[in-house]
Amino acid sequence: MNNYKDSVQKSVLLAGVHPIMLLGSALLTIAFVIFTVIAPDRASSIYSAANQFITSAFSWYYIALISLVLFFSVYIIFSRYGDIRLGKVGERPEFSNFAWFSMLFGAGIGIGILFWSIAEPIYHFQSTPFVSDSQAMGVEAAQVAMRISIFHWGLHGWGLFAVVGPPVSG
Repeated sequence: MNNYKDSVQKSVLLAGVHPIMLLGSALLTIAFVIFTVIAPDRASSIYSAANQFITSAFSWYYIALISLVLFFSVYIIFSRYGDIRLGKVGERPEFSNFAWFSMLFGAGIGIGILFWSIAEPIYHFQSTPFVSDSQAMGVEAAQVAMRISIFHWGLHGWGLFAVVGPPVSG
């Protein structure tokens, strides 16, 4: 085991990777793929049930967590921490705020909006779990679909980008 660990840590591609975590996650992924290929109907029913459970039991948690991240981002902007430079003392950022915003938008959101601006509201309109069967494909379903899309692509999404992608001095 020690030789394997040493060879993994010496590899440039796997530098800093914990070998047991690598092996465990690889085996788990392979097991899911094999199970899905061998028993696709059973896998589909299990995955659908898990998805339904998570959606019905934890939707509130997801919305609360993303809202908390948005509020945290706004707090950081307007607090004394908003002026902290990430990088060495006296060093200027490699990119201007405009260049950073442009890269963030182009890489993370621009292409998504190009495709999903139309597809996502239609998808949620056709299959939203948040309206009753009698309201399906009606005005309420359309409103819910737009709320979900705006939640996904509006300020909440930008709050996530601001937390995980702050500009850093280079």
